[in-house]
Amino acid sequence: MSRLAIDQTRLLTRVWAYAWPMERVALTPDQRRRATTTGALAHVIFAVGVWLGITSALLLLVAALSTADDRESIAQNSYGVDAATGVLLLAVGLVASLVLVAGSIVLSGRLLTSGGLRSPWAITWSALGICAGADLVLSAIFTFVSYASSYWEIVDRTLFAVVGTIVVLVVVAVVGAVFWRLMASAFRGYVVQPTPITI
Repeated sequence: MSRLAIDQTRLLTRVWAYAWPMERVALTPDQRRRATTTGALAHVIFAVGVWLGITSALLLLVAALSTADDRESIAQNSYGVDAATGVLLLAVGLVASLVLVAGSIVLSGRLLTSGGLRSPWAITWSALGICAGADLVLSAIFTFVSYASSYWEIVDRTLFAVVGTIVVLVVVAVVGAVFWRLMASAFRGYVVQPTPITI
């Protein structure tokens, strides 16, 4: 083996020796709290925005496919307004949903950044992606419960709706807190602990 090849082998061996083993950086208590609270807040805002957007878009689609008389009748019976005002409110709801979704993303990134967490935007996008999948499952469960409750004997429907909404928001907040915390842990950095060897 040539002298150059021997020197290169020694260099690579030294680099490998200094690179391993590596330890993950532990999150501080403040960083764990920041990730948890950010996830709870951001996911609630995101979920509300998505729900508002889907609802507004579907109602706008129904309005577009309905006749003028049907639109007027639905708007009056359901919301007590004329059809033009109803469509305007739905359009405002659709825009508001986009603001809420975008706001939840920006809020998460900024809060995580100010909390000193590594890769705050990667944490945000990955946690949102996972939560979006979880939201589909939660939506199916909540929809089933809502449909089934129409057959239950409930004394106060208004109270039931209020309590149900609070339960939904709490579950959404918990899901966000869990996945933001997990993603913050997944994107931790590494601490290199050199263990040099002599060749």
